Formats: sequence, C-alpha cells, structure tokens
Amino acid sequence: MTSPKGMDEFFWGKEFENILDWIERLEMAFEVHGYDEVKNFKIEKFNLHGKARDWFKKLQPALAYWNEMKIIMQQKLRDVDLDERRMKMDVVK
Repeated sequence: MTSPKGMDEFFWGKEFENILDWIERLEMAFEVHGYDEVKNFKIEKFNLHGKARDWFKKLQPALAYWNEMKIIMQQKLRDVDLDERRMKMDVVK
C-alpha cells in the first residue's frame, strides 16, 4: 500500500522532525485530494513509523477522525520531544 501523491512522507517521531510541519503538509495534501476525515485518519496512521507508531499503538484510540488525532499528536508527541531534549541537556551538564 502506498499513500497518494503528496502524502508519502513518513513521520518517525525523531527529534529533528517537526510534528507541526508534518501535519501542515498532510493537511495540504488532504485538501488537494478532497478526502474526508476518515480517509485522512487512515493515511495519517499509515505514515507513522518507529517511535511515532509505537506511541500510537500504546494509545489504542477509539478515534477515526483526523482532527481528533491531530490534536492528540500535537500535544503528546511535542511533549515527548521536549522531554527527551531536556533529558539530553541534563546528561550534558
């Protein structure tokens, strides 16, 4: 299975990745293709890999809509990245 053109960028949850940029790119592609919330959510789920996919699996959400998932991702993944950066800074000190 592949994502539609413009939606083939994976999100791994690595510190150099910006969740807000990734969400913005996906939303632009969703708009171009005119997909509904359910299809947006399925494509988003398909494009999560590594740490981001592990995080998603732990959630076990009863969600099926992109807007709900987008809010959770912005809150949780951004917080995880900040926590990891803080831990790295503590080790360096």
